[in-house]
Amino acid sequence: MDNRLLTTLLLYGVFALITATFCTLKLEKSFPKQKSSLLSFFLLLMFAIPLLGILIVLWLTYYFRHVTYISEEPDYKEIRFDEFYTHFPVVKRKFGESAMHEVMQTDKMPLSLRLNALSALAEHTNKTHFSLIKKMLSSHNDEIRLFSFSIVDKLEQEINEKIHQAQQQYRSENKEAKAKAAQSLAFLYWELIYFELIDDILVDTILNDIETYIREAFVLFPNEYSLYFLLGRVYFKKGNHHQAKQYFHKAIELGERQNIKNIHFIQPYLAEIDYNLRAFSKVKDTIIKTEYFNLNHKLNPIKEIWAR
Repeated sequence: MDNRLLTTLLLYGVFALITATFCTLKLEKSFPKQKSSLLSFFLLLMFAIPLLGILIVLWLTYYFRHVTYISEEPDYKEIRFDEFYTHFPVVKRKFGESAMHEVMQTDKMPLSLRLNALSALAEHTNKTHFSLIKKMLSSHNDEIRLFSFSIVDKLEQEINEKIHQAQQQYRSENKEAKAKAAQSLAFLYWELIYFELIDDILVDTILNDIETYIREAFVLFPNEYSLYFLLGRVYFKKGNHHQAKQYFHKAIELGERQNIKNIHFIQPYLAEIDYNLRAFSKVKDTIIKTEYFNLNHKLNPIKEIWAR
C-alpha cells in the first residue's frame, strides 16, 4: 500500500512538473523575467490542491495568453501647426547672448540696443544696475553718456527733493513729526551713500548725520528693527565692526520678535564682520545655519565652499 502511494505521488509529481514547465513556456512572452517564479507558483498550487490545481494552472495559462485590456484612446484632434504658429507669439532674446554690461560697453553693438539696455536697468534701480549706469558716464558715445547722466541726475534729484521735504518737516516743533522726519532723513542720506552720489570726503560727515537722525528717531520708534539695522550698517561703513555687530544682533532680535520674515538678510553682514575679525569658525557656523545663502545665487557658491 505504501509503495503504491509513493508511486502515485511520484507520477503525480512528474506530471505536475511537466505541466508547470509547459505552462511556464507558454507564458514566457508575457512574463519574460518571472519564469522561475511562475514555475514555483504552478508547482506549489498543484501540490497544494491535487488534481484541481492542474485544472487551475491550465486555466490561468489560457487566461493570461488570451486576456486583453481595453485601452481608451485619448480625445485629441488634429493640430495644424501652420495655423498654430500664426497665433503663438515668438519670443526672442532682446539682448542676445551677451551680458547687460557687455551690451552697453561694446561700441560695436547697435546704439538702439545699448540705449534699450540702459533704459531697462533704469527701470529697476539697485546698486549693481546703478554702478553699470555710472560706468557709462565715461562712454565715447555722446548719446550713451548723456542718457546715463540723465538717469543718474534724475535719481539724485529725486532723493534730494525727498530730503528737502523731510527737512522741512524736521523743523517742526511737534516731537512726533520731528521723529518721523528724522527717520526718513536717516534712510534718505543713506541712499546717497549707498548709490555713491556724494564725494568720498563727505562720507564720514553724512554717516555722523545719519547716526544723529537715527538716535532722534529712537524717541518715537525705540523698537524699530530697521533703525538698528541701519545703525549697524553705519558703524560697519565706519569700520567699527564690534559696535556694528551689536546693532545687527539687536535688529535680528527685534525682527524675530515682530515676526519679520526676511530678517535673514542681516546674516551676511555678520558673516563678513566675523571674517574681517578673523573669527573663521563663526563665519562657517553663520553661513551653514542660514538658509538664505541657499536662495541667493551670489551667496550660494560661498556657502558651498565654506560648508566643505
